[in-house]
Amino acid sequence: MMGRVSFRAIACQAALALAMISALAAQPAAAIDPTAINLMQAYLLAIGSEPNYLAAHAVATGAREALPQARAQFLPNIQLSGTVGKADTDITTVSTGASVQRNYRTHNYAFTISQPLLHYESVANYAQAKARVKSTDADLDQALIDLSQQLVEAYLNVLLAGDRNDSFEVQKTSALSTLDATKRSFALGHGTRTDIDDAQARYDSVAAQKLDAEQNVEYSKRQLSVLIDQPVTGIAKLDPGHLDLSPPVPATLDYWLARAEAMNPSIKSLVAAKEAARQAIKKASAGHLPTLDAVYQDSDSESDSELSINQRYQTSRYSLQLKIPLYSGGYTSSVKRQAIAAEDQANLKLEAARRSLQLKVQKQLNEVIHGVENIQALQVAKSSADQLVFSTRKGVLAGTRSRLDVFDAQQKAAIADLNLAEARYRLVLARMLLEALSGEGNMAAIERINRSLVSGTQVDRR
Repeated sequence: MMGRVSFRAIACQAALALAMISALAAQPAAAIDPTAINLMQAYLLAIGSEPNYLAAHAVATGAREALPQARAQFLPNIQLSGTVGKADTDITTVSTGASVQRNYRTHNYAFTISQPLLHYESVANYAQAKARVKSTDADLDQALIDLSQQLVEAYLNVLLAGDRNDSFEVQKTSALSTLDATKRSFALGHGTRTDIDDAQARYDSVAAQKLDAEQNVEYSKRQLSVLIDQPVTGIAKLDPGHLDLSPPVPATLDYWLARAEAMNPSIKSLVAAKEAARQAIKKASAGHLPTLDAVYQDSDSESDSELSINQRYQTSRYSLQLKIPLYSGGYTSSVKRQAIAAEDQANLKLEAARRSLQLKVQKQLNEVIHGVENIQALQVAKSSADQLVFSTRKGVLAGTRSRLDVFDAQQKAAIADLNLAEARYRLVLARMLLEALSGEGNMAAIERINRSLVSGTQVDRR
């Protein structure tokens, strides 16, 4: 499930994508056409190349470094320092006025180990770092969900654009056939000039819609191509026989709301951000508390002052260093007030996200439930439209219907067929969004949709 996907698992998905791309590139050009893909192939290409997701991945990688940085504040700090130089000193005796010039070399080396013993700020800082890493990892999960949603939408848009183009192609062919037949009938003395004008107007309208559909096909393909960084000419079609028409289980809003609140990556990110803000208050409050360190220093110095010329000292020192803050000009109090305001902001963002999530879950749940019902109703409508075409053609033979009536019936059938296809795509997307909102794993959702595609069949939209 998406909420349980770890950063390492997501990295593995990206590695899988890169491995697949490399495998495709290594095969002979005649063996695989990289532009003819199914949804799973498109998904693997997208997570290996889409800039926004890769940027989120880089942000998460960088954010994870906050943990070793915070952990380092509990470990010893080891330093080696030293100075080497030359000094010229004039020594004047005040009573006699005699002056002596001394030239000598000087050096000072020190090896210091400092071990923090009591640092409240470091404790709060480590807890804050863990919360921030959780938040960033959840953001990466959400970025993967966003990419998957964009990809599925783009993929289905290509299929829908192709269906519309095909539908208007059929309607255009039918309209042209009707126009030619009307002209022939008029030449033989049947029908009227109005019939020709009517048929011409219908043909011109469908031809204009066909041009618009062709442009939409190219634009839809371009949108998908941008996501996967590959040219797209053909993709696998949706097989209605493998489409899942079962309602969500269970079909209760309370279940999906509870699941979404527990597993949704955006909510997880904001919960972690709230915890980070709470730790920031503790971190700011620690500015009023004392710190304690254990210090060991081993030093070696020679002629390091005018009073120790030509004298060498080797010293080992053990000490406890206690620092008690007394006054910092109000800085610490100001930082604490700032942190409290940030926590209030985090709480309000979390509440707003929860309310928004509730609406989104309810919408997608309704989309799935009513989508199944709508498809069933549209299947009946399509059967009725097909029957109307058959009956109208019979009517032409009987002399009770005209060719224009046949065209109208065919147009209604084409529209019914297109509406049914669009409803299927909406159901696929709604089910995927509902699962994504409730923390369903992207790979599982993509695999489920991919299984509903026609295996080994590509649809060319050029």
